[in-house]
Amino acid sequence: MSGGSALRAAAQAGAAGVRVARAEALLRLHKVAHGAYPSVTGPRPRISNRGRIVAGRRLSIGGAQFPVGIGCGPSGVISFGDEVFLNQGTVVHCESAVTIGSRVRIGDLCAVYDTNFHEIEPGAGVRTAPVTIGDDVWLARGVVVLPGTAIGEGSVVAAGSVVRGEVPPWVVVAGNPAVVVRTIEARGRRR
Repeated sequence: MSGGSALRAAAQAGAAGVRVARAEALLRLHKVAHGAYPSVTGPRPRISNRGRIVAGRRLSIGGAQFPVGIGCGPSGVISFGDEVFLNQGTVVHCESAVTIGSRVRIGDLCAVYDTNFHEIEPGAGVRTAPVTIGDDVWLARGVVVLPGTAIGEGSVVAAGSVVRGEVPPWVVVAGNPAVVVRTIEARGRRR
């Protein structure tokens, strides 16, 4: 390795170490249990943890313009699997349970909610229902995931879609409400 490449490699390793240290400190501050090598880039995420938030290895919170928001109510549990990526402007809010599998990619400006926050009809009460997102799922830009949704392993949700109910594994869904537009033939981990 030449002198210049060795310096570049050392600088990159140092920058990665700073991202990890920053992320660990931030997650610790908000009492988020986490695995090894979390990272945060861009604006500091807004985390409100009055319940329980658990993250696996290599949770990555990114963004250049808009902070990520993670909110967990007193009886809520948010669980992130390994190698989950949350892009800028994404909001995850939980009052009961939000489970996000491993290797899930969540595009910018997405929203994942297990509650509707307020009554729709007077006297009807606030609806909460668990949300489950399987392993290897990709939510493209601007997706909204509503209470009670279960997205199957390997599925892709197209940009701007609103998802409610069950999404089978290994399909592409699109629209408002999101419907299956095709099946994904190739199975396996996404890069």
